Amino acid sequence: MHRYAVKIQNLIVVLFLLTVPPASACAGEAIVFALFARGWEPFEMIEDGVPAGAAPDILAAILPQDFTMEIKPDPAPRKALYATEGVMHTRLEAAEWLSPDNDFLLSVPVLPIRTVLYSPVEAPVEYDGPETAAGKTIGCIKGYKYPALEPLFATGKATRYDVNSVHILLRMVKNRRIDAAMLDDINAKWTIRSTEEFEHHDFHVAAQPVSKVDLRFVFNNIPGWEEKIERINKRIEACRKDGTIRAILSNYE
Repeated sequence: MHRYAVKIQNLIVVLFLLTVPPASACAGEAIVFALFARGWEPFEMIEDGVPAGAAPDILAAILPQDFTMEIKPDPAPRKALYATEGVMHTRLEAAEWLSPDNDFLLSVPVLPIRTVLYSPVEAPVEYDGPETAAGKTIGCIKGYKYPALEPLFATGKATRYDVNSVHILLRMVKNRRIDAAMLDDINAKWTIRSTEEFEHHDFHVAAQPVSKVDLRFVFNNIPGWEEKIERINKRIEACRKDGTIRAILSNYE
C-alpha cells in the first residue's frame, strides 16, 4: 500500500476513535439509593427481604436511561451522603430536615409532604394555627421536631406525648387516648391501608396542614456532578408534569 494511503487510513482510524465515547461513558452513571434499613413507609421498606418503596420507584422512573441504579439498605443512610468521591448516593429528603452545615447537591422538588392532625372521628380537631393545640394532648413521633407547635409544648400550653411508631399513634387516636396526632399524611394513609385494625373512616383529618415541605433527592457533593443533576432535574419536572410521580405514589395510598 502506498505510504500516503497508509497515512490517510491511520488518520481515519484516529478520527473514529476520537468520536467514539469511552466504554465508561457508554455504560452510564451509577447511583446508589441509600435505603433506611428500619423503614420509612411507604417510601422505604423491606418486603420479603427485598428493598422496596415509593422512593426507589420514583428514582427509577426519573433517572435518565443511561444511568444505572442500585438499592442498598443502611441503618444510617444519611452518612453515605457525606462522601465527596466515589459512587454517588442519594436519598429522598426535605431540605428542612438536613443540617444547614451540609453542602449536599439537591434536586428540584419531587413531591410535597404534609404534616396533618389526625383525630378521633367522634371528636374532630381542625387546625387553624398553633393555638388549636392549646389544652390538648398531641401524639408525636419520638425524636421528630414540629416547629409550629414547639412553643406550645415548651410552655406547657399543649402536652406532647411521644411514641415510636405511626401505628401506635393511630391506635391511641382511635381509642381516644390522645386528642390528636401529628402525622405525615402519606405515611398515615399507607399505615391505615395496610393494617386490618384501621379504616379511613375511623379518623378525622384536619383540612389545613400544620406544615408542608417538599421532598427532593439529595446527593453527595461529588465534583463534576452538577450537570448530571441538571439532567435529573429535567426528568423530575417532566415526570411531575405528565403524572408519572403521582401515579407511582397512588400505588401506596
